[in-house]
Amino acid sequence: MDAIKESERQFRLLVAGVTDYAVFMLDPNGIITTWNAGAQRIKGYTEEEIVGHHFSKFYTVADRAAGVPARALYTASQEGRFEIEGWRVRKDGTMFWANVVIDPIWDEQRRLIGFAKITRDITERREMQLALQEAQNQRAQAQKMDALGQLTGGVAHDFNNLLMVIRGHIRALQKAVADDAKLARSAEAISLAAQRGEALTRQLLTFARRQIVNPTVLDVGGNIYPIEIERAGGRPGGGRSGRRTLSERRLGRSARRIRRVPDGGCDVRIPLTGLSTAPVLVQVPSLSLEASNA
Repeated sequence: MDAIKESERQFRLLVAGVTDYAVFMLDPNGIITTWNAGAQRIKGYTEEEIVGHHFSKFYTVADRAAGVPARALYTASQEGRFEIEGWRVRKDGTMFWANVVIDPIWDEQRRLIGFAKITRDITERREMQLALQEAQNQRAQAQKMDALGQLTGGVAHDFNNLLMVIRGHIRALQKAVADDAKLARSAEAISLAAQRGEALTRQLLTFARRQIVNPTVLDVGGNIYPIEIERAGGRPGGGRSGRRTLSERRLGRSARRIRRVPDGGCDVRIPLTGLSTAPVLVQVPSLSLEASNA
């Protein structure tokens, strides 16, 4: 009998000294009856603070509302074991990703006297798994794009060869039908279609070679805040025209010309619709914009 008690004492000391795992007991209703050093380290509660409380304190509000704690105990009692991974809440309100195992404890008459609950903080492992999965997804996507680029390049080269034949004969065809207006229009339509095909081929080759389409370096501070625009020509008699406001307008495809100026700014020529044909001057600190009607 003394040997059994000593063995039990040693086992309790072993469980109490474990710090990597939260190991504690629950009664049949889920009330915490024991607590170890690992549980205090992982969950943040001391033994005096948590013993006597329901173990649902460790679950999120959504899980408690959904009845997850009660379902876990029921599953453990019916199936002999319950294991799951999910978010759990520490005393300070922070959350961690936990591996949870609940085993039922039975007495000699096969009556349920409680549960043994083991919780492990695997947040770092989960983050590493997610990072590895993301890297694998990126690699798979890169491989797909590479294969698509090779296919696109092959199609573009073959298509370009066909266009070269068309472009090579279209001039001769246009000369041959120059006296027939209807046929001349048809030949011109063929020539325009071939030009569009060449533009499409260039875009396909650009994609296949992973080149940047229409590269542009133009920030202008990210946004142009409200500035005043006035016609450079002015009114007859020397007066200036009415002013217009350009508010947070981005300069993208509309930019016609960019030229650096000595003070570190730049000149940008852009078309502005709705204004007169006279050139328009736009001035902001270190930036001079010269615009004209499109």
